[in-house]
Amino acid sequence: MMQQQRLRQLLQLRIEQKLTGEEALELDAALADEANAPMIQALLEALYDELPQTHTLAESAADAMFQQVVQPEDKPVMRKRRLRGRYAALLVAGVLLASTGVWLLYKPKHAAVLPLAQKTVTHDVAPGGNKATLTLADGSSIVLDDAGNGTLTQQGNTKVIKLGNGQLAYNTAGGSGKQSLFNTISTPRGGQYQVVLPDGSKVWLNAASTLRFPAAFPATEREVELSGEGYFEVAAATTPFKVKVNNISVDVLGTHFNINAYPDETGTRTTLLQGAVKISSASGQNILKPGEEGAADNNGGIHVKAADTEDAVAWKNGIFSFHGDDVQTVMRALSRWYDVQVSYEGKIPEHRFEGRIWRNYTLAQALAVLQASDVHFKIENRNLVVLP
Repeated sequence: MMQQQRLRQLLQLRIEQKLTGEEALELDAALADEANAPMIQALLEALYDELPQTHTLAESAADAMFQQVVQPEDKPVMRKRRLRGRYAALLVAGVLLASTGVWLLYKPKHAAVLPLAQKTVTHDVAPGGNKATLTLADGSSIVLDDAGNGTLTQQGNTKVIKLGNGQLAYNTAGGSGKQSLFNTISTPRGGQYQVVLPDGSKVWLNAASTLRFPAAFPATEREVELSGEGYFEVAAATTPFKVKVNNISVDVLGTHFNINAYPDETGTRTTLLQGAVKISSASGQNILKPGEEGAADNNGGIHVKAADTEDAVAWKNGIFSFHGDDVQTVMRALSRWYDVQVSYEGKIPEHRFEGRIWRNYTLAQALAVLQASDVHFKIENRNLVVLP
């Protein structure tokens, strides 16, 4: 059993967003130990009483916030521990939004918690950030995370401007492009970036993604090429907007949609949030309605189904969102964002994950959430090893 003073200290550090990766794992272990339950209850009472009275939530709102759950499928039985509605205020304070806070909501009936010394974190990994490289029409490149804000260069009659907070904008002086000067923006593993295209359309690029586009769109078409993952908010115009990706094209006029086309994922998924898009491949065409996803397989077939739009764009909003995803799918997402190599010791765990993790967590903090499902890991430099 952990000493009460130490447990209170860790919870206080969580409120102040100052937990280190090792401390997050230590708190993880303490919250998973049934012997600590009475002490945790008392500390939560004390922490709640110290909160300002404005930190109150209706029970229905509290329940909505309690959907951050990590649950394996058919592996160990998970038991839900509902906290009383008044403790939802601690979510606002940050206690239960912590990676280890998942343990307060859901935890294995028979939690096989490893001693802290066995949870090896010899080198934590910081989360990704706003990183990208811009390649100009003449082949020269600009590392955007090193460049200062302001005008970077000019492509034809278009100024290329770096804005704050990981944004790049193309400001055309007037008229359409008379010659095609193509630019390419690429995010590395562990990077993301936002681009405002010459027509005012906005594109958010996820890690390990590339967007190729003209510095000024011609009068007859607006066409870009994507690899990886991007979220698009297309400016309305009479000229069609087309995204070419893998073996399909997505045609729109003005709409919001997400495309996931990583080469290590199965097929290409286009999720429509508003407006309408047409997906075309060698096998035919499909028109998506808002709330639908079109999945194109490697043979060009397109399959349409209802989509969770919030889940599809969670990455853009700073969240990993998992819904029945297996260990390998989750690890691919982590490896791209944290720029780590993933390997497996022994049999790959047959778990499925449900829940959300903030993308601004360090890798160790993110793994502390996943360990709630009785899957364990170790970090060695930039290598993430999944243990049985």
